[in-house]
Amino acid sequence: MTDKEVLRLEQRDGEWVLAGEHAARLGLVDEYLAHLLDRNYSQATVRSYGYDLLAFCRWLIGQDRPLEEVTTDDLLGFLRACREATLPGRPGPNVVGMDGRPLDRYAATTINRRLGLLKVWWLFAVEGVARDRRLVRG
Repeated sequence: MTDKEVLRLEQRDGEWVLAGEHAARLGLVDEYLAHLLDRNYSQATVRSYGYDLLAFCRWLIGQDRPLEEVTTDDLLGFLRACREATLPGRPGPNVVGMDGRPLDRYAATTINRRLGLLKVWWLFAVEGVARDRRLVRG
């Protein structure tokens, strides 16, 4: 089964949403992307964030971790996986840039962007839960 069959990002009716076999259990991602559009983020930014969250969700599925049980250790594990991942189609590990870093890895800026996004997304999730609890209490 390919990653696309398991989970992918699609644009539907002007919104970016997760689709695929595991999309139903990751609705929080769709809610966050819709929230960004409601706040007038550009389509390109929402798409970019969507792909970063897609990478995280695919990693979670590969780890067999439910979204509701994610811990700080899981987030650190994802970032470690990003640092260690090799990118298909890039020059092999024996090719390095002028700065001495291998060219078949994610750039530090990509990993830092993902970390920042996960932090904000997680705060959105926690605030959403807190807001829902306040509404239930009245």
